[in-house]
Amino acid sequence: MWRHFIRFQSESMLCLKKSKKINTLVYSIKKSLICVLLTLKLMSDPSSNRRVAKNTLLLYIRMFITMAIGIWTSRIVLNALGFTDQGLYNVVGGFVGLSGLITASIGGSISRFVTFAIGSGDLEKANKAIQNAISVQWFLAIIILLVAETIGLWFLNNRLVIPPDRITAVNIIYQLSIGGLVVSLVSSAPNALIIAYERMGVYAAIAIVSSVLSLGIAISISLFGGDRLILYATLQFVTALCIRIFYMAYCRRSFPNLELKFGFDKEIFKPIFSFAGWNSIGTTASVLRGSGTGILLNIFGGPVANTINGIANSVNNLATVFVSDFTTAYTPQITKKYAGGEYSELIAFVQQCSKFSFILLSVMAVPIFVNVEPLLVLWLKRIPDGTVIFARLIIVYSLIETFSAPLIRAKNATGSIRNYQIVVGGILLMTIPLTYIFLKSGLPIYYSYVSILITSAFAFLARIIMLRGSLPGWSSYIFVRRVVVRCIVATVFALPLSIVLNKILPTSILWVLIQCGVGFVWSCVCMYLIACEGYERQALMGIISGFFKKIKLNVK
Repeated sequence: MWRHFIRFQSESMLCLKKSKKINTLVYSIKKSLICVLLTLKLMSDPSSNRRVAKNTLLLYIRMFITMAIGIWTSRIVLNALGFTDQGLYNVVGGFVGLSGLITASIGGSISRFVTFAIGSGDLEKANKAIQNAISVQWFLAIIILLVAETIGLWFLNNRLVIPPDRITAVNIIYQLSIGGLVVSLVSSAPNALIIAYERMGVYAAIAIVSSVLSLGIAISISLFGGDRLILYATLQFVTALCIRIFYMAYCRRSFPNLELKFGFDKEIFKPIFSFAGWNSIGTTASVLRGSGTGILLNIFGGPVANTINGIANSVNNLATVFVSDFTTAYTPQITKKYAGGEYSELIAFVQQCSKFSFILLSVMAVPIFVNVEPLLVLWLKRIPDGTVIFARLIIVYSLIETFSAPLIRAKNATGSIRNYQIVVGGILLMTIPLTYIFLKSGLPIYYSYVSILITSAFAFLARIIMLRGSLPGWSSYIFVRRVVVRCIVATVFALPLSIVLNKILPTSILWVLIQCGVGFVWSCVCMYLIACEGYERQALMGIISGFFKKIKLNVK
């Protein structure tokens, strides 16, 4: 089973390697076709992991299209809005995100209970879970509206740094953001169903449509002569509303046995609400770490600081999209394996997911980390001062988080998350006071991410330790030795070549792209030789050899 899983990931990395050498959309499409051929080979095997392979393939195809469109869109939006308006949109959206912790908590609860019920074959329980969740969603939506229109509105107008001539516009986009938050909350049940049933084709198609619409929005505001910030927020809200309506209609048609209506069953309602309550601790910490940091950046650095943070996050998102799609594909399998009592397979699966998540990100993060400044100039033409160091710190933070994602999914699958959320959530919540102390002391604004790095490292250690006892047979020592140490050592060996090339080669566009290509190839070599174990390397070489043999036969 694991041999096939490793084969799929190895083949995916080969495709990624080729596409990065030539940084064009055309080559990305060619690479996607190669992924199709390789993955179809795996899907023909009756392994239980072929669904992961199929879903990852679909999400990779989505990734290449949305990434290409996203690069173009973000550049148009930044040039159309300018640094100040872009920063205002980021900070208001982030402020609304503080209320989104409830949305994330209940969404995670729905996904866990529905996936668990499907994995155990209890469709009646899944139906009740959906109905009770819908009731909870609407109840929470009312609470969010009350809080947002009172405390939230007061904080927006009395504590955030907003230019006087933009107060009206900011209040309008705040109301639109609240509307988007409510729409997201009341439609989290359909999303949970799509993920639980692993309908990644629909998920990928809607993401592509959303990206195309975002590009259309960007072009529209660039041609608009009025208040572009208001138009941008309005069109984003309308797009989100239309997508949510489609998700609801799709679920009603595709899952006729599951009734999407209000319901209340104490035996189902209580565990969902309890799980959401404890899960909200960790979700609160995660949202506060991002949105709360954005508010502090606005207070101490103004709207431009939020623009810098937004650009840096965009750089990181271009790299982490590879990992996030992989995470979406494997998450249902983790829950289903736990529901089926396959603990040994689950532990091995979690270890492999952590390792390959890190590898997928690091082979791109290393050259981007070193060459981030010329890449930003090539992408956006002009960037605010301080963006480079922000981007580098965020990349390091994301590398840490790639290790954690499978651990979080595995812990959530157990359902026993009270102590875990208290400990990990408490560590993450220390980010806000630590950031405040740094900025209040007069340190540069990038120290906001220094505090994030510190708390993320401690939270990662806590996650490793607290899986012991929850998963029979789990060994923190084995995980650290086989996954963490190997990946970190490989990254350390991958960095020097990119750094040397950056110092000795010219800074022209062509040479920067060559540096990134060489850095990517060398990172793949380091990961292959150091991060991968012997049986993984043998499986990879077998796939490469077989692939080229088939090519030769086809040529003949």
